[in-house]
Amino acid sequence: AKPDTAELQAMLSPKPAPRVRDIRKARTAETAGERPAAARPATAPSGAFAVQLGSFQKAENAEALSGKLAAKGFRAYTMDWTDAAQTQWKVVRVGAYDSRDDAARVAGELKASFGLSPMVVNAR
Repeated sequence: AKPDTAELQAMLSPKPAPRVRDIRKARTAETAGERPAAARPATAPSGAFAVQLGSFQKAENAEALSGKLAAKGFRAYTMDWTDAAQTQWKVVRVGAYDSRDDAARVAGELKASFGLSPMVVNAR
């Protein structure tokens, strides 16, 4: 079942800033040589295919979806994209896969888990 508008809004709503105690914990982990998962930069991995899950004009919506996906264990990242009308977008993608079949399998998992309409795209 696809999520209704209220569920999508709740999923994409920015979360409140972490409390001071959480920030200290994150800084302690970084100084110990580890970076907490939320603090790791999400960069586009190498591979021929990726799964695109959405495109947003508001960067915070793209970051919110990317964060939700990362929290569920997917290697999500955002990219800037400009369409033919010169409109700026933030796209949300997951992984980079060597084969279209691998990307399609993950797209199916994401569709079942999140009720989104993912599409397999050529990774750039």
